[in-house]
Amino acid sequence: MNKEKFKVDFPSNEDIARQINFIVKEGLPKKETFFKQVYTMYQQLGFQFLFPNSIELAFISILIATFLFITGLQARDYFEAEPGSVYTFIFVTSPLLYLVICLFSLYHIWDNRTYELEMTCKYDFFQLTAVRMLTFSILCFAVNTVFIIALVNTYDHISFVKAFLISTTGLFLFSTLTLFVLMNNQSKIIKISLLVGWTAGNSLAFIWSENFYLLVLNNISISVYVVITASLAVLYIKHLQKMMQFRKTEGVA
Repeated sequence: MNKEKFKVDFPSNEDIARQINFIVKEGLPKKETFFKQVYTMYQQLGFQFLFPNSIELAFISILIATFLFITGLQARDYFEAEPGSVYTFIFVTSPLLYLVICLFSLYHIWDNRTYELEMTCKYDFFQLTAVRMLTFSILCFAVNTVFIIALVNTYDHISFVKAFLISTTGLFLFSTLTLFVLMNNQSKIIKISLLVGWTAGNSLAFIWSENFYLLVLNNISISVYVVITASLAVLYIKHLQKMMQFRKTEGVA
């Protein structure tokens, strides 16, 4: 009696590779882009949860914008005597609204002691902060643009393009620094000191080294400002992406 040999039909290497790719593709969650993640969070959480103190933030924004405009008008004599100094004023004050609303939002979390609770949720403190800071930067960008338009209509010697680029450079530079500080293990005092120190430091530098400060801001060409602004914007988005994936076991000091 002839015994038939038992044959096992092994898949080819191509079939194995194809099945592995299929399992990996279908089994692992699809990686979303940063802006897709932001949109998904907005859809699932809603505006009221992302910005529970939106009325206070709107009031602060109007207050800061009014303060900047009045200050710009009150300094008319100085700006007309020193035409270049208005650009320094724009650079130093461009992140002011961003600074105030970020500190207010963070203080609200610290005061309510919701950090530990947020870290246990599907979207933790850092993911929520990334979305909020992106929104804050867009809001500040819009307010700064309106402020520059008002200054251009008030002072004839101001170039809108140059003022706009200086303002945007200052905003992205400060906001990137803010993200860097938040993602490093520093105490609350150090965080607040570094953030508030932006305006204080630039103001003191302007007072003590006025000629140097004006020389640097006024002699940078438009093309260089465009490159700097674009580079800072890309760096800012990359820091926001890192914050979206950031995990921290320590509490906020």
